[in-house]
Amino acid sequence: ARALALKGEVLRMPAFSRFSEGLEALEKASALEPRRAWIRAFLGRARVYCGNPDQGLKDLLRAAVLDPGCAWISAWSGEARFNQGDYRRALRDLDAAIAGDPECAVAYSWRGAAKEKLGKYQDAVRDLDKALELHRRYAEVYVWPSHATRDWEELIRIDLHGLSLERGFVFHERALAKQGLGDWDGAVSDRTQALRLDPKFHWVEGSGTPSQFKTILKGLNRAD
Repeated sequence: ARALALKGEVLRMPAFSRFSEGLEALEKASALEPRRAWIRAFLGRARVYCGNPDQGLKDLLRAAVLDPGCAWISAWSGEARFNQGDYRRALRDLDAAIAGDPECAVAYSWRGAAKEKLGKYQDAVRDLDKALELHRRYAEVYVWPSHATRDWEELIRIDLHGLSLERGFVFHERALAKQGLGDWDGAVSDRTQALRLDPKFHWVEGSGTPSQFKTILKGLNRAD
């Protein structure tokens, strides 16, 4: 079930463009291990990004019941609400994520973005500054497992590439917050950084390339 879930998470990413297959794999994995919180959370996030946000949020909330206090599940719930335009409820989820893990970078990213949308520009800049700091530390101390196979090493590389795209998103959101504060030079500088990190600005589409994903899928199929 775990290999099936990882396979589904890879397939559902728009960079690979096999949404229905990815969702099907995650649904099967969740049926096999219905009480595995992270599989349910993967399924919820997939449903959100595949056009079924209501069911996706239900899955994320179920995952939170299975693993109470898990910061990244709360952060993903906040991200889902943000993408629905429900910024105030997103803030509640993201506050909970940060309370559970004060170093949850993704929670600071989305909380800063939500605050920017609500016109809380100074608070947004503070959260986005923190997100960039945590992302930088994460990349610097990334530990490669000694037992990592080639497929897992490729997955880690894609994870780090995704981190670069995430940082592009953070710079973009901080540019908007600085624009709201009238800091035009800062906004231009951050926008430039965002485009440097992600020239196509496709952060919502995931990361990696189809060839990289094919390499990973071969390993996951063998483990399936």
